[in-house]
Amino acid sequence: MTRKSRAWGSPSRYIQGMGEIQRLPEHTAKFGDRVGAVIDVFFFDSYTKILKNRYEEREQSFHSVKYEEEVTIQYIESVVEIMKKYSPDVIVGIGGGKSIDSAKSVAAKMQEGYGIYGSPAYAVDHGVLELAERKPDICLSGINYGENLGTNLTCSGTVGAILEASTHQIPGIAFSIPAEISIQRSRKYPEMNWEAIKKVVHYWTDRLLSETEISGSKWLNINMPGTIPPPQEYRFTKQSMQNYFVFRKPLKRDFSKQYDFTTVINYEKNKLDERDDIYAVCVQKITSVMPIVHDLTEPKLR
Repeated sequence: MTRKSRAWGSPSRYIQGMGEIQRLPEHTAKFGDRVGAVIDVFFFDSYTKILKNRYEEREQSFHSVKYEEEVTIQYIESVVEIMKKYSPDVIVGIGGGKSIDSAKSVAAKMQEGYGIYGSPAYAVDHGVLELAERKPDICLSGINYGENLGTNLTCSGTVGAILEASTHQIPGIAFSIPAEISIQRSRKYPEMNWEAIKKVVHYWTDRLLSETEISGSKWLNINMPGTIPPPQEYRFTKQSMQNYFVFRKPLKRDFSKQYDFTTVINYEKNKLDERDDIYAVCVQKITSVMPIVHDLTEPKLR
């Protein structure tokens, strides 16, 4: 008797039924606004036309690729390269088994990722020097649970990552959202309004890539308020000269044991400059966009 082991994968959702093509935008909405599809050659023209219209009605985008051959590594890799340029939030397979299998394979290949045991700056270096096949177009850092405002930027790994990207002459954006201090160093993160946050990320990523520089810089520190406004609602800000977070002096403790500083938010509202990043996020409740530079030299000596 021959024993064989088999492995298989299935889509996260399998949908079948009358009218489901028309309702596809409802099914994909929870994954994002950019949808990529692998569609069987027999339905490609008609379904592409229908779905493009349906997604445009919802102010979302739809990009399709035709399946008309065997499922080969070469075909999958060719579709992956096409989809990478489009950057979909979700991949959909439409048609028979082979088109669905192709979509599953494309989605799996596009989810490939790496973890670096080290600082965010080192993660950038590994990505640029070791993993990327070419120089990346942009470095996106975050989304950080916790604000990166004021003079506390010196201990921010999120901002440190785009500063490291700047040493490779790669543009970058650091994104941060407010979060309770108790979860900022934990591994239990609550759900956020990711749909609104993703719109902000897409807006500024597309803008920096198309404009090359924004307000004279290729590197941005973006902090969103608790209630995420539309992407177009923001202020260009400068770094506040106040601490946003303050570390508390520890009590007497055992130095052989791990310790995290107790942190509190502590800034003086009446001493804020209205141009400050802290003022925009905490007082005006609007997104702060702060262009930054890597040169720490005193301005008169530059």
